[in-house]
Parts: sequence; structure tokens; C-alpha cells
Amino acid sequence: MFYHAGPGLGEFVYRDPANLTEDAVIELSDSGEPIRLFDTDMDNTLTEDASTTLRHDFGDTFNTPRPIYVASVGKGLALPAASEGAYKIATPTPTPDMLTYAGNIDSLVADGTSDIGHIAVNASGDVFSVTRGSGDAWISKHDSSGVEQWRVATPITGDAFLAAASDGGVYVGGLDPVSGNGGVVKLDGDGNTEWSQFTAIDAGTVEVEGLDVLEGTSDSGVVFVGKVTGGSGETLTYGSLSAAIPTGHAEYIAHIGADGTPVMIDATARGTASNFRGYSSVDARPNGSGAWWVAVGSTKPPSTTSAPSCIRFTYDPNATPPLTENFECGGAYYANDVALLSDGTVVAATYVDATTVKLQLFDTDEVWATTITDDTYASFPANSRGLEVDAEDNIYFAARNVGNNITIQHPDMADVNISIPNFDPNGLLIAFNSDGEHEWTRTNAAGTSSRASSVAVSGTTVYLGTSAKSRVQIDAFRDKYTWKPSIFRFDNSGVSHK
Repeated sequence: MFYHAGPGLGEFVYRDPANLTEDAVIELSDSGEPIRLFDTDMDNTLTEDASTTLRHDFGDTFNTPRPIYVASVGKGLALPAASEGAYKIATPTPTPDMLTYAGNIDSLVADGTSDIGHIAVNASGDVFSVTRGSGDAWISKHDSSGVEQWRVATPITGDAFLAAASDGGVYVGGLDPVSGNGGVVKLDGDGNTEWSQFTAIDAGTVEVEGLDVLEGTSDSGVVFVGKVTGGSGETLTYGSLSAAIPTGHAEYIAHIGADGTPVMIDATARGTASNFRGYSSVDARPNGSGAWWVAVGSTKPPSTTSAPSCIRFTYDPNATPPLTENFECGGAYYANDVALLSDGTVVAATYVDATTVKLQLFDTDEVWATTITDDTYASFPANSRGLEVDAEDNIYFAARNVGNNITIQHPDMADVNISIPNFDPNGLLIAFNSDGEHEWTRTNAAGTSSRASSVAVSGTTVYLGTSAKSRVQIDAFRDKYTWKPSIFRFDNSGVSHK
């Protein structure tokens, strides 16, 4: 196919004339309008070599759409005569979600550094997500068909962590734009703020590293975790509650009810073989006895890698004490993320060295370990948003950064070797069964700011958030290029057509 973006032949051609004979694929919008051109293997847009003064979709820096012309096509289609010697097939209409790289057409359009920071899915299949970048960041709600219902600016600063509420709203964990301390904001089903409640401390700052909903027919609010920086020995307050930060420690966990009332805050010194210096992540699920299991991961301590991978608690707001430690997971290396299986065992993504991460299952002691080795990076998931367990106890691991060659090893299976040529960094979604054995992988390649940013599950459906400008493997044979931050919905066999 020979293609040209008007207004007239010979003007605003995006590639050198010697290259204008490439086969191409036109991406259509839901309404049938062409959006942009790709080469036939869908891994590169044919407008990518445009100068910085031009938009990388069909249009210019002033948002004026240009016609698309087809000068020759395959057999079976006759073109009407045109004075330009080409057939004008469409003039695209700019829409607010068409990503641009030289002047946004909407104040909430992401740029090339953007990614999906966090995803949460409710029982109805509604998907909440955080889109973040060098400019504005916002929270969106999409229905189960992927249609955006609303978007609002994030009500916090820094990373936003999401948990879906049972009433159709969403809990947002992060930092207070005024005080800089951590807490939670509740948005209703229409994106309006219902309430906000932040922590306070006399010295230092309170950081949030993750939150999760306390599930039930009507949820009981959320637990959130993090660390206190520069507040050793200080008193941490949350509403009318308080807890002293022990000297040499920084970890805390808090519970806020669905109505915005703080219920619990705990800053007890944790760790036996080595100390915690903060919590990196949290996962909660009902234990079948009217309470919840709560698992937390550990942050990297100062000047060392030694920290317990995780702790599992039983949490019952009506008990005394409400938070009981069940077991500690090892004591050698910290963990970026944790998740609970249906039987209460804890899977943790644990640091080993600069290029190696272990996925470990703990039930007091280690049950199994799977090693993920990369040629460049420690292939961690993002804290509290990169490790999930589905309704059948399959485990999904979104490695945020990987290089070109990854090896997955488990004692009960042959080594799995994955190659992603030509790009660096990349992202990777890995599916494991409940025994830690590899099931399938899906690559996310681009090589600029490519990320497998976050993963979420609902039942056995898997949602992967990506960065802008990523080439995502959508099944065992095909990739799809995403021009903007995207969410891909996979079934539990690794196929995505949404």
C-alpha cells in the first residue's frame, strides 16, 4: 500500500519518498475512522519518524486532521478517479484519548513517559486505573466492556494505590497534597470524593506503599501499609488512634472503615532473624472465620538487603489484640510484593541479587521457590501492584523491567528461556500455577520506557497495565502496539482480544 497524509500530494509526507512503498495496516477507531498507520507486523507506526513539530497520529500540532489517501491497493477493489491520483478514504476526527507527543489535544492526555500505575476491578467487572506520567495523573473508571465512564484528577500526590469498593466506588491510597503524609481517599461510583483521612506525625513523613480492601458482602474498608521516614521514636496518629514508631523501625499498618473512620493503626517492631524497615506491599482475604488474613512484604533496609520477606497476620477488628502475627517468611531478603492463596499461604517476590528474583511460597517455612534470572535487571514487580492470585490459585507476576534474555527455573520443570530481541527495557507478564511452575508468558517490548506496570485479577480474568508505546504479546502468536497507556484483558490461558 502506498499511503500519504494530505492536504496535497508531495506535502507533509512522513517518510522519505524511497520508503513510501511499504505495506501498511490502518488502525480504525470503534466508529470506523482511521487513527494511524502501522507497518504490517504492527510493531512500529509508519508516522514514527515525523519531526518533533508534527503529531505522531494523523494531524498536526494545531490538532487539524489531515485526510488519508490510498494510491494503490490489492486486487479486488476499484478506486474512483481523483484529481490527486489517489482516493481520499477518510478525514480522522481528533478525540480526547488520541495520544500525541507534540502538544496534547486534551488536558488529561498522557505523554510518552506515561503508564498505568495501578488497576482495581470490582465484582461487576468495572475497571479502575491510574494513568500517570510527567504531566497530569488521573483515575479512570471503565465498565466491563472497556468503555470509559469517567476520569478525575488523582486526589493524592505521588503513587496512587487503588482498591475497589463493594458499593461501586474506589479507595485511593497515597499522600496528602497538603501535609505530604499517607492516608486514603474514597471516591464514589461517579468519581466524586466521599471522604478523606490522612495520618499525622510530629517529625518525618508517612509513606504509603500499598492498600487492599477487606472483602465482604459489604466491604469493611481497607488496610494500608508503608513506612515512616525520619520518624523513629515519634508518635504516629490516625484520627483518634496513635502508635509509637519504635527506634530502628519504620513499618506500620492501618485500617480505615468504609465510612472513613480509622479503626486500627499498628507500628509494632517486627522481625526476628532481621528487622523490618517498612512494609512494601499488602494483600488481604477472608479466612473463613469472620476475620481476614493479611500479608505484608518488606521494604529494602538501609545499607543491606537483609529483611524478612513477609509476615502473615490474622486481623479481627473485634478481637484483643486485633492484629495477631501468624508467621514470618524467612529473614534473608526483602520482597517487593506479596499475595495470599486461598489456603492462607503467602507468595512473595523476593530479591536475590542484581539480576535475580525468587517467587517463593511460604506457610511458616518455604514450600517452593521459582527463580527468575534476567541479563540486566532484578525483574521485580512494582510494589503492591505486580503480583496477583486468581480464583483458581494461579499466580500472575508482572515483571516491570526485564532485559533481552530471561530464564525461569523450578526444580520440577525444565528451564524456560525467554528472548526479547532488539529492545531494552521490556516488561513481562508470567503465569504460574499454585505449585510455582511456569504456565505461560506475555512480553511487553518497546525499549524506551516500556513497562508491565501493574496486574489485577477478577475471578480468572487477568488485567495487565502497560506503559505508552509498548508492543504487547496478545496470544502465543501475535503482538499489538499500544500508542498510549493501555489495559489488556487476558483469559487464564493468556489470550487477550480486549
